[in-house]
Amino acid sequence: MDGAMYREILANNLLPSVRALKMGRGWVFQHDNDPKHTARATKEWLRKKHLKVLEWPSQSPDLNPIENLWRELKVRIAQRQPRNLKDLEKVCMEEWAKIPAAVCANLVKTYRKLDRILLRQDWKPLIEIMAVPPTYVDLGKSAKDVFTKGYGFGLIKLDLKTKSENGLEFTSTGSANTETSKVAGTLETKYKWAEHGLTFTEKWNTDNTLGTEITVEDQLAKGLKLTFDSSFSPNTGKKSGKIKTGYKREHINLGCDVDYDINGTAVHGVAVVGYEGWLAGYQVTFEAGKNRVTQSNFAVGYKTDEFQLHTNVNDGTEFGGSIYQKVNDQLETAVNLAWTAGNSNTRFGIAAKYQIDADAAFSAKVNNSSLVGLGYTQTLKPGIKLTLSALLDGKNINTGGHKLGLGLEFEA
Repeated sequence: MDGAMYREILANNLLPSVRALKMGRGWVFQHDNDPKHTARATKEWLRKKHLKVLEWPSQSPDLNPIENLWRELKVRIAQRQPRNLKDLEKVCMEEWAKIPAAVCANLVKTYRKLDRILLRQDWKPLIEIMAVPPTYVDLGKSAKDVFTKGYGFGLIKLDLKTKSENGLEFTSTGSANTETSKVAGTLETKYKWAEHGLTFTEKWNTDNTLGTEITVEDQLAKGLKLTFDSSFSPNTGKKSGKIKTGYKREHINLGCDVDYDINGTAVHGVAVVGYEGWLAGYQVTFEAGKNRVTQSNFAVGYKTDEFQLHTNVNDGTEFGGSIYQKVNDQLETAVNLAWTAGNSNTRFGIAAKYQIDADAAFSAKVNNSSLVGLGYTQTLKPGIKLTLSALLDGKNINTGGHKLGLGLEFEA
């Protein structure tokens, strides 16, 4: 089975089963870290369907009782010795129907006992995994996505993404600005050594800047992530380095980054706490060269599966807020506001995204400057996605100056 077949199975069975079982909207989809489950095309399919997926640790025991049921079925099929594919299908259906309900019940009982044992051994319960709050930059992310994803004004963009079964990922992006004619591109290779929680990343861009990143996650302590990031520009000789740390667990998400470059050392700290949907975060930057705090931001919000509220204050002068509402499985809406102390000019915008079907989506947004953004995304075939966008000046609709965008993404 490959990723395309897996997505076809989900399309034909997942949502129909949810509707048949009358599960509503509060359910969470779970699958493990099999390559076809974690492929970008699969993640994109799940995102388009607005499905909440359970975070799955890289090193975890298989607690799904269905695995034992598959073994029971395989044993029964082997005893029947089917002679061809048609016979195999017939035997599978017959033997599946013969498995007593008591077998399933016993497997679930065994699972519950094992779950209690693992919890005593400090394994995080599933509810704890889902209770981890987002990072500071991801507060209000759902509203940001409605405003930003599916648009590419003034750009012609091409993305190529591939992922091998051994975990090696290759990403290449190129874009051309239709106004300045400037062409930019990046190359990135990433290798994940899942069993040791290691990720190695190499980057290059058309500014001739080389970057190397090494990440270690969940090894020194559960929830702890360490990243060592360096960059070098051969043309100018400029070098920089970053040490990033992050720690997350139930109700808390912390981070501390240290930047080293020619301008001096800067320390960035973030903290987000969450409880029963309520979120509060703080972000601070201290520059050693200036010996003072140069950034101090605060944010609060409330989050559910279908509604999110976010407000923030940056340096005591910039104020902002956003509201996100998932109206139904097809329609998402968002509103944002921003203003500066001492300035009566308030900036605001509204945006919406409508999922036409599994392969197509339409986006629209407008702000108080009468700038209207339109976007259309179409999956031409599995792994190939086309994005068309336009930015229109509503105040000067007949004078031109509007921007168009074209994006094409290949993924394998």
